[in-house]
Amino acid sequence: MRKYLAVGVLAMVVGFAPAAAFALESLGLDDAETVWVPAGFHEDGQPALYIRGERYYGPDGNGVVPGFLRAGDQYLVAVGSAAAVDAQRSEPLYFYFVGRDGGTVEEVGRVPSTFEVRVGDRAIFGEQRGLRRALNFEGFDVEGRAGWGPGEILDAMPAPNGGWYVFDNYASSGDGRWISLEHISEIRQQRTLRRTHWHEDDVNGLFATTAVFADADPLADTIRTGRWIWLHGAGAAKEEGAGDEYGLRFLRAGEIVPGRVRGAPEDEPLIVGRADSPREAHRWAASTVLFERGDTVVAGQWNAEGRYGLYPVDGGAPEYIDAFGGDGEVRALITPRGTLLYKADGSAGYVVESGRVVDGAALKGALGRYGIALGE
Repeated sequence: MRKYLAVGVLAMVVGFAPAAAFALESLGLDDAETVWVPAGFHEDGQPALYIRGERYYGPDGNGVVPGFLRAGDQYLVAVGSAAAVDAQRSEPLYFYFVGRDGGTVEEVGRVPSTFEVRVGDRAIFGEQRGLRRALNFEGFDVEGRAGWGPGEILDAMPAPNGGWYVFDNYASSGDGRWISLEHISEIRQQRTLRRTHWHEDDVNGLFATTAVFADADPLADTIRTGRWIWLHGAGAAKEEGAGDEYGLRFLRAGEIVPGRVRGAPEDEPLIVGRADSPREAHRWAASTVLFERGDTVVAGQWNAEGRYGLYPVDGGAPEYIDAFGGDGEVRALITPRGTLLYKADGSAGYVVESGRVVDGAALKGALGRYGIALGE
């Protein structure tokens, strides 16, 4: 931690990369009230919340924070257990009200959870494994009341105003099953948005992206951008001699509107490409993030030619970012003032709004104070 701060100080003293330093300061990282870092982005591999520069720990000394929400003049904070990382175990997920100074005010309640959460606009829900490995969701809202979540389903994402988008089995067929995407309102009114056939060797589901959030709540994509990503991966090919495709065939993003789903046309998916290896497919998935750029929602994503681009989810030409080269995971830091995309190895960053390229030294100085893992 200290070496990162030292690098940042040296950069300012000798005038190294002044434009990059200015670009990062413009995102408000120096005086951010909250910084939330997802699991996998943090140096200890656990999700963490920093309040006024200090990491938050629950009353039991646990600093695993998979989600939080602003709740009036305080925060609703979910605190999990590192032991619950194993999805086969169910450990309590604790909910606390926490003051703006980082001090715990009171315990709100607890639910069993693997510590995976869904952060809606008014409540946080813990994910639990139910019967036949289906999922259940329980949690609390910003008023401290128990919140409603769906149960015994394949997957779900919170919808605005307390509802849910539920992904579940609809019917079986000879070579697979039909899957439905439903919207269920807070008062339990249900509406079918989409049905799709799922071959027994295919992979389909709702794909959630993530980022570091500074002075912003880590809301689910469906709340934060009003969009969803449908992940489709072909398993063993049905055509003789066609071979297999691993992981993603493509990612499709769409806008959820009442009664229907509007997205990229079937023959013009947002991202197209053939993943010839599990490693390549993982790289595509790990580097995908949805965020707003002005009045447009874009998906940051590698393409099949090894270029990282910003793809407008409602159509339009992508804008490619050549600062990242053609390999490695790209991550995002989202603030109310703008978005920073950066290579996971710390070699380069890119401020979307200004187009400024940020070098590794400036990244370490700005991000290292929050335990954000960067390569050597």
